[in-house]
Amino acid sequence: MVYEQRAPRDYLAGTLSTAAAISDTAIVSDSFSTLPTDYTTTKVLPLVIHDPSTGLYEVVWVTAHTSTSTTVTVVRAREGTTARAWAAGSYVICAPTVRDALSTSTLAGLPTDAHTGMRVLVTDKGDVRQRANATWAPSVGVALADEVGPQSGGTFPSSAAAIVVRAGHVSGTTNSSGQVSVTYRVAFPTATIAVVVTGRSPSVPIYSTDNATASGFVCQVWKVTQISPTFITSTMDVGFSAVFQYVAIGY
Repeated sequence: MVYEQRAPRDYLAGTLSTAAAISDTAIVSDSFSTLPTDYTTTKVLPLVIHDPSTGLYEVVWVTAHTSTSTTVTVVRAREGTTARAWAAGSYVICAPTVRDALSTSTLAGLPTDAHTGMRVLVTDKGDVRQRANATWAPSVGVALADEVGPQSGGTFPSSAAAIVVRAGHVSGTTNSSGQVSVTYRVAFPTATIAVVVTGRSPSVPIYSTDNATASGFVCQVWKVTQISPTFITSTMDVGFSAVFQYVAIGY
């Protein structure tokens, strides 16, 4: 993962002490001397270099700083801006950008370098999505990751996982093993945690097997052949037209 954490500072403002060429990956300002030293490629400080007289600006992300140094290492031309040559004395400030508010985008235009917690109104879908666990998830999730699990093998999702749901109505014919495979319209980012299946018509024993993946799961259908006061006999139902609904939770 890169650029996952956005770490702005309250009122950081100053000017460049030296000029910055388009290709420079370090910029200098006296205002940088008090910055912390924990910036990395996964935890960045967004800065805006700008010239009020022309209206030009560039967003850069700080990825490294040494204690008391007036120099920072930056990634240039972030958030859709263009790298420019900046003269000494150009203004630099840590101020909110579009990515710090509820921005708008089409689904195809969602940024791949978004930070965790970024929220976007997806205009062609009509929903708000939030960046979490390196994927775009519903802004309001269905559960906290620490509250769900485990999967059938005993694995719990990461505490940073975005817990989401898949659901649907299925009509299918069982194969030679009495099974119907279900593929989600959109796969979970990582894995299925659990699936609940409800038979609709006719009423037969249907349950999901233990081999669920991020993409879907398999249902096993049984045919009851004998019922007695002490036992029930059943066999796999082959060639059966199964109708069922499912709800799956995953991350």
